[in-house]
Order: sequence, then structure tokens, then C-alpha cells
Amino acid sequence: MLLRDLPTRALSVRAPWDFAILEMGKPVENRKRSHRFRGLVFIHTSSWWKESEVAEDRDFAEEVARRTLPDRWPADRHLPLSDLTPRLGRITGMVEVADCVAVSDSPWFFGPVGFTLRNPVIFKNPVQCKGALGFFPVPESIRAAVAQAEGFANA
Repeated sequence: MLLRDLPTRALSVRAPWDFAILEMGKPVENRKRSHRFRGLVFIHTSSWWKESEVAEDRDFAEEVARRTLPDRWPADRHLPLSDLTPRLGRITGMVEVADCVAVSDSPWFFGPVGFTLRNPVIFKNPVQCKGALGFFPVPESIRAAVAQAEGFANA
């Protein structure tokens, strides 16, 4: 992948939902408002952290992952919260936003609207980045840092 092919926008997502998108097969990101954006975006893991809420959400995400992807997320697999904290405030992957829906059969959907997602890519070397609400523009310097960290071509 070339630097020019990397996303120019990011979507900030709270832990553990970023992890669920990139590694647990979560195909929808729930939001309060619809958006017309479609295409490739970076996933930015928000720096927000409230341990009790993250733990509760993690337990729910694991339950859904076990039902939907039992081979990838077996009953004995458990995500330690300590695995999530190094991701905070970083670009952790990318995904394609395919649509925005008000109704979905996905067990990950709890609305009122959801961005349907596909082709998640998790980054081995997350890059620090200040986030923002909604889809936000990613500075060229951050895009270049992601390309370098992940070994993408920079032409």
C-alpha cells in the first residue's frame, strides 16, 4: 500500500470497541447520528478510559464474539484490560465504511444508527495521534508516521 492510498480521515472509537472492530469481527460501529462518509478510514482508539465501563463493554464484546466467531474467540479466551491501555490515543488500524444503516440483524448493532464496516486491518505499531469527535482529518505527518511504522511504501 502506498502512502497516497492511506486514509485521510479517522474515526475515534472507545476501547474496547476499537479492538472489537479490528480483531473480534464487529462489523458495525454504533452512533447517534448518520453520516454520508463512505470509504477507508483509520481507526483511532480514544484516550478516554473508565475501567469499570471498559470492563463491562469488554465482557459484552467477548460474549458476542463467542457467538459469532467461536473459532477465533473461544470460551477460554479472555482479553485483559491491560492489553487495551497501550492503544489509547493512537491510530490502531483501518477499516472501510461501507454504509450507514438504521436497522441491522447484527448482534453488534444497538443503534440508533450504525456504520457498516468491512476489511479491518490492525496495525502492529500504533501511532500516537490526537483524536476528535466523528470523522476527523488526519495530518499528513501522522499518515507518514503510520506508513513508516507499518512498512507501507511512502511513494
